Amino acid sequence: YFTQGVGLRVASVGLANSFLITPMLRLHGDEQPLLTIVAQQDCYTPASIRTDTIRPDDRPFAGAIYVGEEVASSDAKKGLRMRSSLIVGALGPCASCGEEQHWIHHGLGDIEPLGWQYQVASAVLLNYAVDAEKRFYGSRWMEVRGGLNGMLGTYKDNVGATATVELGKGKSVFDPVTARPKHTQFKAYGKGGVQFIGYDASMQGGPFDQDSPHVVSAAEVERVVIGYGWGAQLSFHRLDLRYSEWYIGKTFEDGLRHGWGTVLIRGWF
Repeated sequence: YFTQGVGLRVASVGLANSFLITPMLRLHGDEQPLLTIVAQQDCYTPASIRTDTIRPDDRPFAGAIYVGEEVASSDAKKGLRMRSSLIVGALGPCASCGEEQHWIHHGLGDIEPLGWQYQVASAVLLNYAVDAEKRFYGSRWMEVRGGLNGMLGTYKDNVGATATVELGKGKSVFDPVTARPKHTQFKAYGKGGVQFIGYDASMQGGPFDQDSPHVVSAAEVERVVIGYGWGAQLSFHRLDLRYSEWYIGKTFEDGLRHGWGTVLIRGWF
């Protein structure tokens, strides 16, 4: 299902003073918000890439590529954090997911991926998302928080809730975004959540799609999806290294539970 993806993000508090922040929801507290420019690719495959035919009871191949912006704002005193994002891009072959997967498998000496010619057809993506979190408990070594989130647009429509327990000494997500640790820090967390799904173009095709050779019908989409995961981050003065894993229940009628891992390298300058 979600099989690979890569993203580049450049963030600056200076950008938050530009016109780019105008359409973005944010907290109006004392802390300076952080605006991030995003470029992202998402790639999806069915459960098997060994069949050069359409698998009618499986998820379709799909690729998405987009750019956008994200604004993060926080209020440490109230224990509040908000992130809002706006993306624009395209679904379909222009994402080059098939070519990328062939290149990766060739480099690893793995099997040749089959079936990308049946991927979801091209469509325009435009999506807006908001994620808000509240701290329920905080101490020197532990933090408990909960959140609500939602997405709306031509890519994904859903609403959800999360709960997170974080252990370790270090910067809180509610601290000012420009605050950096003076010493090496390590934190780990566990997270659970539920999503209520309205629409997913990577499975169902774009809103006006009549050209995709294979899609998941609206009746086959699972409307409630449970997820859970964990992660850990090591922070130096100007470098963050993070690894996380996320697992979700089936997203369509004949689907399987699955998960993926993410590696993040962030430098501050």
